[in-house]
Amino acid sequence: PWAPFRSLADFEYTEIAIRSNMAKQTVDSQLHLLHTSWAKRSKITLSGYSDMMNVLSSAQDFCVNFQKGSLTRTYRGKAYTFEFCFRDPWKWVVSLVTDPTLASSICWYPVRKYLHSGTSVQRLFDEPQTAEMWWNIQDSIIKTSQHPHCFLPLLVWLDKGNVTRKVKLHPMILRASFLPSIIRNASGNGGGILLGYVPSVSPALSLRTRPNEAEKAEQRIFKQEVYHGVQEVVFGSLRKPAEIGECITCADKVTRVLFPGIPYAALDGEEAWAYTCTRASNANFPCARCLVPHHELGSITATFPLRTTASMQNVFQRARAALTAAEKSNTLKAAGLHDVVNFFWSLPHSDPYKAVSYDTLHKDDLGKFGKHIYPVLVKVLEDGGLAGKLNQNMNQIPSWVDLKHFHQITTLEYVDGKDMFHILKCIVPCIVQLLPRNSSLLRCIHSFARIRMMVDLNCINEDHLSRLEGYIARYQHFCQLVSQEYDKSFVFPKQHDLCHIISDIREKGVTHNYSTRPGESFQQEARQAYERTNKKNVDPQITRIDGYQEVVARIRLEVDESERINKAGLNPDPLTDPSSIPHGEVHHSNLTSTEKLKQHLSDPSKHWKLGADLRRRWISCSDLQMTVPRTLGFKDLGQRLHKFLKTFVSPDLDKNANIELRQYHCLTLRYVSCIDWTLQADLLRSNPSFNGRPRYDCALLNTGSKNLEFVRLHLLLTCQLPSGELHDVALVSKLRGSTKWKPKTVWDGCVVYREQNTTEYVLLKYLIRGAHFISFYDIQQPNAYHLNSFIDGDWFIRAGN
Repeated sequence: PWAPFRSLADFEYTEIAIRSNMAKQTVDSQLHLLHTSWAKRSKITLSGYSDMMNVLSSAQDFCVNFQKGSLTRTYRGKAYTFEFCFRDPWKWVVSLVTDPTLASSICWYPVRKYLHSGTSVQRLFDEPQTAEMWWNIQDSIIKTSQHPHCFLPLLVWLDKGNVTRKVKLHPMILRASFLPSIIRNASGNGGGILLGYVPSVSPALSLRTRPNEAEKAEQRIFKQEVYHGVQEVVFGSLRKPAEIGECITCADKVTRVLFPGIPYAALDGEEAWAYTCTRASNANFPCARCLVPHHELGSITATFPLRTTASMQNVFQRARAALTAAEKSNTLKAAGLHDVVNFFWSLPHSDPYKAVSYDTLHKDDLGKFGKHIYPVLVKVLEDGGLAGKLNQNMNQIPSWVDLKHFHQITTLEYVDGKDMFHILKCIVPCIVQLLPRNSSLLRCIHSFARIRMMVDLNCINEDHLSRLEGYIARYQHFCQLVSQEYDKSFVFPKQHDLCHIISDIREKGVTHNYSTRPGESFQQEARQAYERTNKKNVDPQITRIDGYQEVVARIRLEVDESERINKAGLNPDPLTDPSSIPHGEVHHSNLTSTEKLKQHLSDPSKHWKLGADLRRRWISCSDLQMTVPRTLGFKDLGQRLHKFLKTFVSPDLDKNANIELRQYHCLTLRYVSCIDWTLQADLLRSNPSFNGRPRYDCALLNTGSKNLEFVRLHLLLTCQLPSGELHDVALVSKLRGSTKWKPKTVWDGCVVYREQNTTEYVLLKYLIRGAHFISFYDIQQPNAYHLNSFIDGDWFIRAGN
């Protein structure tokens, strides 16, 4: 499976060298030492860097290779030729549909999903095949033979990014939307593929540093001509199969007529304007998707005429037929178009205006919140001398798995989209007492956070979309109030993009399907590849590096698959090979106390698991009593535990029974997500000093009530009864909703929780999942908490949003 390498050791060394971007000198030095002083009998046969690269080059046929492309365009009477390297996208698609390892994962047809709750039926939207666009395109395909006719949707990502302070690269990545998101958004087999880099225009033209307006307009047109010329070269191989189909025998031995297309594009705002040949943010009609007038960009509940390939071609043809330059310019400006032929007009099933999608990273995290709302908040607090309070409050946010913490959020030098999203999740209780009473700004932030959480769900139903429509209306209302109070304009393209979010979900599925986040992570790979070049004519060098990485990944897949098959042969499945079942059974009564505990803790039938055994030995109730605070909540722990166990677990428990305990600091709770019904897990702590701070997490308690009931975990215990029975319990204090005290601004759905001073025991089996509570800071009232329903999508829905 490691062919053409001479040995597995040769491949494994090459894999490390390629993935680590090792320099030629390093490889030569290491291989020399491996064959001399480092090892006496090395299994590596590679003699040096040249030998390694020769073997790699001979393996490149395993993947779709890069080829050379070029195009020539004229600027101010002079012809400029641009050369670049690219992969053939159709060859790549064919390699996917004929790959046996992907055969069972490919979705050949669109579907419609429904959820029957017993009283109602709702449609569900998640992967692209569950939405309308794929369905409509599949319906439009005319069947010309007895073979199944299938549309294969693709998603393209393009973005110009810095690899150094002065050098930018413009990668193009293609993803197969007919594969599950867990595959297509990963870097392994079936993941996105680098098609190449759009060549940079500016260095070729030696442009003036300060061009006048006429020169700027000419340069924009020329750049877009080159941009779409590159797209025509790269994606040209898709045109014929997209139009008439191509008959291919797929990996599952079924012959199908396949029709590719690019109905989805993951782009930021600048890239969307280039992709659609539309004018930018200052234009009269600046949206790449519809004809919204500039002055109405803040009207996010209104609807406007959508752009289509047919309508924009009609405008373009009328402009080209104009008798004067002024008439031509006015015709194009009235539709927000540039005088450039859009390549995607000629590619079937690839309407560029429909392909542009709502991107939460640039539209929300780095857009509406990061660039517009958050700066207003910081300025308001700085003007009131309260910025330090915000920093202090955010620093005290309780820890949670994967939640980023910030010490000085008002002075952060670099904040990425993920940072802004995490700030948004926690900021409301941190600022509610710092802003004026009935603050429009706080309500604006909260209403936007609800939109951001809803569009982040990985499965959305019709009811969610109805609520999202209401959230958008509320958000617009509070934006108008903020505009009046703080003189903040919300007339900008990223605000307007909310007009398209609901239709995007219906047409393309959830926002994760067309997020730019998977593509943005590639920029780091591009930077690493650039560092391995000589910084001159880098395109063939960095594409060659990517080709080597693809080869290594492909061979690794073959090696892993071979090992899996070999292990399956050595370790037969008890369900299919009865001879592999061991003779006799291990009886629970024969186990030692330690073995019983180990078996108890690892019981797969339980939805919880205890960890971080504090003392690694059994202790008595009196030993435990000596280690806890001397407060009302921890009084008479042993007596109360005996009573609890006798009442709920062992009615025959003797009053003088010796109960042994194990104390833990960690609890894992597995639960079924109410979003997509997948199994998820929370890692909770009950620790007096976790990373230097006390941490006692909270959890949702199953009481059978319709109302949510919460507890804080003070002690996590395994109790061993004299009979040998083991039971997992927790000492908890309850948090209940209170109506006595309210914050200065009561937002939609605001509930204040009070933590009781008393404690009680509960069985761990009644804990459902963890809950993130944040204190209301800067108040005189102790023990007032806010349930952070923005911590994840499951809590967002459980909490009734």
